[in-house]
Amino acid sequence: MTSLAVPAVPDILRDQLQRSLGAAYAVGRELGGGGMSRVFVAHEAALGRDVVVKVLAPDLAEGLSADRFAREIRLAAGLQQAHIVPVLAAGVTAEGLPYFTMPFVDGESLRQRMAKGPLTIAESVGILRDVAQALAFAHGRGIVHRDIKPENILLSGGSAVVADFGIAKALHAARTAAANDGASLAATLTQVGTSLGTPAYMSPEQAAGDPDVDARADLYSWGLVAYELLAGAPPFVADSAHRLVLAHIGEAPPPLAPRAPDAPPLLADLVMRCLEKDPARRPQSASELLTALEAARPSSARRSAESLATVAPGAGQRRRARIAAAAVVVLGVGMLAWMATSLLSRSPEPAAPPVLAVLPFENVGPPGDAYFADGLTDEVRGRLAGITGLRVIGGTSARQYKGSTKSPRQIASELGATYLLTGTVRWDRGPDSQGRVRVSPELVRATDQASVWAEPVEGPLSDVFAMQARVAERVAAALDVTLLAREQRTVAARPTKNLAAYDAYLRGLASSTQAGIYTVQGFRPAIAEFERAVALDPTFAVAHALLARVYSQGAAESDPTMLAKAQASVERAWALDSTLIDTRLARAAYLMAAGQLASAEQSLRNVAETAPDNVDVLVLLAKLNGMLGRPDRSIASLRRAAVLDPLSGTALGLLSGALDRTYQFEEAISIREREIALTPQNHVAYAAQAWDYLLWRADTAAARRMLARGGPALEYGWLVWLPSLQMLTPVLSESLLSAQTRHARDTITRQAFEPSTQGIMGPAAFDFMKMRHFATSGRQAESRAYAESLVVHVTPALRDRADYWVLFTSMRATLAEAYAYLGRPVDAAREANRAVAEARRATVAYNLATALASAAHVEVLIGQHDDAIVHLTEVLSLPAGFNLSPAVLRAEPVWAPLRGIPAFERLIAGR
Repeated sequence: MTSLAVPAVPDILRDQLQRSLGAAYAVGRELGGGGMSRVFVAHEAALGRDVVVKVLAPDLAEGLSADRFAREIRLAAGLQQAHIVPVLAAGVTAEGLPYFTMPFVDGESLRQRMAKGPLTIAESVGILRDVAQALAFAHGRGIVHRDIKPENILLSGGSAVVADFGIAKALHAARTAAANDGASLAATLTQVGTSLGTPAYMSPEQAAGDPDVDARADLYSWGLVAYELLAGAPPFVADSAHRLVLAHIGEAPPPLAPRAPDAPPLLADLVMRCLEKDPARRPQSASELLTALEAARPSSARRSAESLATVAPGAGQRRRARIAAAAVVVLGVGMLAWMATSLLSRSPEPAAPPVLAVLPFENVGPPGDAYFADGLTDEVRGRLAGITGLRVIGGTSARQYKGSTKSPRQIASELGATYLLTGTVRWDRGPDSQGRVRVSPELVRATDQASVWAEPVEGPLSDVFAMQARVAERVAAALDVTLLAREQRTVAARPTKNLAAYDAYLRGLASSTQAGIYTVQGFRPAIAEFERAVALDPTFAVAHALLARVYSQGAAESDPTMLAKAQASVERAWALDSTLIDTRLARAAYLMAAGQLASAEQSLRNVAETAPDNVDVLVLLAKLNGMLGRPDRSIASLRRAAVLDPLSGTALGLLSGALDRTYQFEEAISIREREIALTPQNHVAYAAQAWDYLLWRADTAAARRMLARGGPALEYGWLVWLPSLQMLTPVLSESLLSAQTRHARDTITRQAFEPSTQGIMGPAAFDFMKMRHFATSGRQAESRAYAESLVVHVTPALRDRADYWVLFTSMRATLAEAYAYLGRPVDAAREANRAVAEARRATVAYNLATALASAAHVEVLIGQHDDAIVHLTEVLSLPAGFNLSPAVLRAEPVWAPLRGIPAFERLIAGR
């Protein structure tokens, strides 16, 4: 929740809560609560993070069914959506008071923001859209909030999130269960009446005590919040809660338009619809509300009219007259509006485009043809994604619904889509393996699940491209989207005349998407199929481009020999068709793998101008900005990618990692939790981030406890690769470290490295682990033995390639440390400085931070303390660090020799 402190409550409640929570949490200050609960910040020891603990007020909790409350809270805990604050845990204190915990949101409530002054229309609409998306997601799972109000809407990082989902329902259900058991609810009924909620934001049916309140009550509350945001004051004001409730039941709200003259008329009308007393007259779902909200954004005509009205501002009546006159002129003479807008440098805000999710087409032929249906789906999605005026949800998210039994409305709500394209595919193969293909697509509107367009297309396999083009064109026409001339050419393009080559291409596409976006696991089968495709048709530009992408990823991950292959494939694809998005992306990916970052950036900028909402473009931009040391830009691109492809584990994983590297640990862990829900295998990265957080705070005790518990991170040997190894080593037991170094020796060398690196990475990691462990354990003879072995392995490798990295630090830095343990300070200083120089040339902020930290460590070992402090100062100034903080520098024994030096004391004091 927010960080607004209020006077402390009596210690008795805090003490009760602390006793119930035990040592797992340290209860701290109280936050601003309400009549339903008391709210505290507590520190969670295991993960070293702050959480919010809400305890039901004693008078409200009296007589509740604790079991029923806990069951309902478990349902609320299942809500995992970007604009919903999740419930982390729940329980009952020893005195019988139910409580639950939620993440601590670093920001402010909407109420606090409104107190600072009015918000712009754009800001207000953005907040209202986020809240509506949260409602749509929760309502799709049968959970009604029942207490939407500015205090429960939190603002953080440019987005709005909604807290306390399901809590009011849990209270109502617990009351009902207790009443059915004969318990007395007199105290509760006296406290808040028979309805739960906040009087100022309560729907008429809630105020009347209707037991069958449904999702439309939340839409009424949303309307009240919207009214107050736009008008600056709520529609009803009364001197008592009783009078306020009566107003909601029987009084008509004042029209919004006169109170909010700058609000678009359609938006004002939508808010008033939500405030209808009869739920049947309101929007019937949050999804419908979202669609109406998009349509209610300011139109070009109205924005142009307002621009004309600002030329000579005067009294309000004259201004309104000018707006009306300008509107007539705009509607009658479009060119005049264009001229006025241009002269005033006011760009009209376009209407929101339709948001389309292309769901996996169902294969109704033999099971072996599933790849064909999946590939055809991706091809149709790709053709639609290139159309201006249409936003297409990313394929990774859409693929999650293959075989789903969820309703179109529910799927659209989860994806933020306004339309869904579904379909079936049947390929009846002939004797020559061609035969006929039948595609039966259907375009469905999300709000009412109505079929907007459906038209089967059928033909021989040789017509498959024409069929894809026909589907894309008809969908665009049904959505009133006009194709530009270049878009018409792209949609109608025939990428190859060789059907066998196309079949291989689809198989390669299926292989790469099944393994993730060009992951190591997908390299070999995808490469084989794409290579077969271009061998069958050397003019197949898209196949050359995707082959280049896979080669480039392979070069970046493990095999530098693939770089030359990537270059050849890019050049071939570029010569065949340099206008294709896939070709241009392939070129950018190759340039990044080759280290030509300036050229890669220019290439990606050009692609982004024509495809700003392409998820692949955004992900590559994020990776590039990370390499260039621009974490803020990287995070911004990944946030956008996560919106366009909300169920993409790849985008969420990259975003979590970027946040982790910029010390935004709380959000990083929260994002990683969402990723784990989609890709459970990535719980190893989650454990690493938790360790990062604990060690950055210098909480080695908590780190030791986590390691002692074992778990998945140890099972996968992730500890070998932790960038925090420098701090972890002193707290490891020898047996645990021995197990990990065995993993380094026996497992890392078996990973998918090519022969050029296979003989280097495993032994270097093994030697490094053992060398440092024995050094920090005071066993210098053993440390020197492994240091000598590391020198033997690393020195020849650095003659061929200076930028090898191991254990998140350069091999040259590990060599410098080995020289330090061997008592060769001159060689150690030389290699440490070279490692820093190489990292500076690479312009990768994270790599530079690790090189600087490693150099500082070496300089402490060889007694060059002033140089070490200079390097540590630079590390702490970088936007991406090496898990160092003033707390770590104070607590970690590695830096103890620097204590007492004034410059170091200022550094650890944060000055």
